[in-house]
Amino acid sequence: MSLTGMYLLMAICVTCFAQMAAGQTSAPDTLSRTARSTIGISATVARDTLMADSLRLRADSSAVRNDTVAAKKDTLEILTSNPGYNTIPGYRVQLMSTQNLSEAIGAKAEADSLLQGYNIYIVYDSPYYKVRVGDFRARYEANQAVAAITDRGFPNAWAVPDNVFRNPPRKSN
Repeated sequence: MSLTGMYLLMAICVTCFAQMAAGQTSAPDTLSRTARSTIGISATVARDTLMADSLRLRADSSAVRNDTVAAKKDTLEILTSNPGYNTIPGYRVQLMSTQNLSEAIGAKAEADSLLQGYNIYIVYDSPYYKVRVGDFRARYEANQAVAAITDRGFPNAWAVPDNVFRNPPRKSN
């Protein structure tokens, strides 16, 4: 039984008990005008309560979804393309761009195995997830990396301007 049905049944029961205590009949078809009005008001209150509960549940579930996405972003080290702490203008090599996070994670995993020695990032630039490699200060360095990366199985790689880490962690070969 739905929550609205339960509230309505509870309102009818309360009204019937009140009529029985007053010596009136409890049959639903002979309910007084006051009792019918009470049931109508109770049904309206029940409907409004149900709507409020439904909105609260939706808000709670969206908060859970947002926390889950934030947790995924934290564990995957997804960056944004906006300037941030300890970054400078520079270049990275972009391998791919997609709106599908799972696809970006797969491409990052493949790049991790094929491009050892490079730092690989997923950069989120709404609504796209971009898989990018390296922290290069000059375009010349990025273009040299593009040549090496295309030889290792990423023929569509290209150098793009990005905010790079000033002192990126070095990855071992």
